[in-house]
Amino acid sequence: MTSTTIHLFSIPELISLISRFVTLKDAISCARVSKTWTNSFMFATWYEIDFDVHPRFAALPPDIVSKHGHRIRIVRNARLLSHISVLANSRVYQLRKLSVETTATAMQNVLACEIIARNSSTLKELCLRSSPRPVKTTDSLAHYVSAPALTHFSDASQRCATNLKVLQFTGLYLTYDGLMAILEASPLLSELALLDTDVVGTPTRSFTHTGVGKLSVKLHHLFPVDPVGPSLLSYFPDLTMLSIRSHKVSLDFPAAKAKDDIARYCPLLTGLHLSGRSSTLVSDFCSLVSRNLSMLFFEFDYFSTQSIMALLLHQATLKNIQGYSSANELNYKAHEFPPVSTHLQESSRFLQLIPRGCPRLQILNLYSHEMDMDEVEMGEWTCKDLEVLHIRIKDLDTKDKMLRTIALWRAGCKEQRQEKAAEDIVMAGDETNISIEVRVARHLLKFEKLSSVWLGYQVWGWSGRSDKPL
Repeated sequence: MTSTTIHLFSIPELISLISRFVTLKDAISCARVSKTWTNSFMFATWYEIDFDVHPRFAALPPDIVSKHGHRIRIVRNARLLSHISVLANSRVYQLRKLSVETTATAMQNVLACEIIARNSSTLKELCLRSSPRPVKTTDSLAHYVSAPALTHFSDASQRCATNLKVLQFTGLYLTYDGLMAILEASPLLSELALLDTDVVGTPTRSFTHTGVGKLSVKLHHLFPVDPVGPSLLSYFPDLTMLSIRSHKVSLDFPAAKAKDDIARYCPLLTGLHLSGRSSTLVSDFCSLVSRNLSMLFFEFDYFSTQSIMALLLHQATLKNIQGYSSANELNYKAHEFPPVSTHLQESSRFLQLIPRGCPRLQILNLYSHEMDMDEVEMGEWTCKDLEVLHIRIKDLDTKDKMLRTIALWRAGCKEQRQEKAAEDIVMAGDETNISIEVRVARHLLKFEKLSSVWLGYQVWGWSGRSDKPL
């Protein structure tokens, strides 16, 4: 009997699988090993094109793009005419995601529309943006979204034009009828973003899209002082998440009409994502949504004690509360500690009303705020089903302290599995030990479902299987 030795890297299926997880640099190197490897790793090389990362792609000769263009699935940051021109190659026809600027020149607009039409049957995410160059947009036809380009039928027998799930317009114009045509041709659409995008004209027909669950829009576009058409909300009866952007809430904001529109058109609305330089945005919208609010995302730098009071109107239903800082976006994998916000620090005791007063809370993310354990321990957190907790703690300010806290918490979790008193385990060996690490770990152990913890350095989990960061 003879045995045959098989070299692992001679198995095509294995090479194909590996090619999906390598970096672009490694994929290029692997593609040069052999013809067999070229076929596998070439797909990884061409799969995603980001012009911000690989600007030289725009200079590739047409024959190279013709040879490999069918491999491209994702295109990001196509901003210039040179970027659009290289994508205009007819062999680029299987895009799934496309982010493109369409207004810099008339030619750029025409080519972008052709690319969109050619890929309409495969595109799932499409982001159209205006150029940042100053233009009198109302006089620029390039700023008007071409509904025919987005509703192009690549096959006359097709009943629908697109497979779009996510659609975003930024700094553009849409007619009401154009929006209706796009919605009607995109039955799979689940997210629509109209950022700095006006819907103009007078609608001649109406259409409701029951698939869109998330709508992102500027406040004054959603609730204009002098509306000329039907409320945008009327088109999306199954909306569950509303993302509002606003620099400020004007004195003539039609609050009564906004409340009526939300109650009338959005009976399923449960989530709000609020961003903007307005200290009243959270309080205004928590008051406008009368019931069933379970998710709230807000810009922490403009959160106020008034916002907390309005938020607590929904304390019986809130499950997910997350505050973020547009000035300090968090990188959970970074080794440097992000800065702590001084905002609301003097009123931090009011923030304790959130975990104390929201019994159904499962996610609490206030990563830019530093809690004081003296204040935390003054009252019981009622959110016993808490699963995700991302906060900073005063005096827990070094990597070693954070890692010790996580180790104590995990040790307690293991003992909980063995039906022992986890708090006693944390304190074992030194009953006088009231270090900040012990106090924080003891607090974490009150939440048996807690599986994701961030205290300033990486996200840590407990599953009973792994001691590694998430």
